[in-house]
Amino acid sequence: MVSIIVPAYNAERYLGACVESIISQSEPDWELLLVDDGSTDTTGKLCDEYMRGDSRIRAIHRENGGLSAARNTGIDSARGDYITFLDSDDVFAPTFLERTLAAVRETGAEIAGTSYAQFSDELPAWGSHGGCSTGRIESEPRRAVIKALYQRGLKGSGTRMDSSAWGKLYARSLWEGLRFREGQWYEDLDIFYRLWPRAGKIVFIPEALMGYRQHGGSFLHTATLRRSDVLDVTDRMVRYYEKENDPELLRAARTRRFAAHWNIYLLLKQHKIVNSEIEGRCRKIISESRGEVLKNRAARLKDRTGGLIGYIITK
Repeated sequence: MVSIIVPAYNAERYLGACVESIISQSEPDWELLLVDDGSTDTTGKLCDEYMRGDSRIRAIHRENGGLSAARNTGIDSARGDYITFLDSDDVFAPTFLERTLAAVRETGAEIAGTSYAQFSDELPAWGSHGGCSTGRIESEPRRAVIKALYQRGLKGSGTRMDSSAWGKLYARSLWEGLRFREGQWYEDLDIFYRLWPRAGKIVFIPEALMGYRQHGGSFLHTATLRRSDVLDVTDRMVRYYEKENDPELLRAARTRRFAAHWNIYLLLKQHKIVNSEIEGRCRKIISESRGEVLKNRAARLKDRTGGLIGYIITK
């Protein structure tokens, strides 16, 4: 059985489409854990109604603690052999569970990831824009982590191996003693590099089997200093690999940290946000890492270009 964990906070607008995409799965052996994270709208009531309508659905109500806390509550309550996550404004393609379960069972992998289709109220999730070639790509976890840190695609996939927690099926055993860090953003980036290596093998299906909703209210579409949490996350990541004695992984982590600090620096400038502490922190990492990233042929052209520009902004 698969435990599907859906954190829901003030999600009344999109929760129906999310739940319907789960009920419509071609694979019937699942449980849905709707974690109402202290909603102040009708989300809690909707969760209870869905639970009454399908015995596979459980509604869990908790005080508001954020996405990580809600996901952790779901993990603690899960009964399935496998776990997957879906945000309350996103959807699964009808064969998401069937295809990912087949992938892990037939390859012996403990994580199966898929591509995703971006959609909105105006643009449907499934269509010519949302697909890629079918098939499977198997990867040793260390290589998958490196690709994700460089934000590059797996060979032959046409899509990058995304570090997001959603869009993947996990053996529940991987989560023993490991939970999302609560009270911060970028929780997916914070955990993936510690979670993936626990698997013996990762398999990737380069086809859009999940719909990722785009709307102005989403976190990554807002200009907020909470986004600077990524600085702490990537600093922590680099410190982690400094202890691992793996120069290739450390170099990849330093490149990911460089990209994060560049992104926040640009956020400050584009939105005219004045914060000398955060700007100084970004400029320091850009200055320290620009040469290394510029010379790193594994880095994206975007990041290597950032390394070159870094010599200008940090004069």
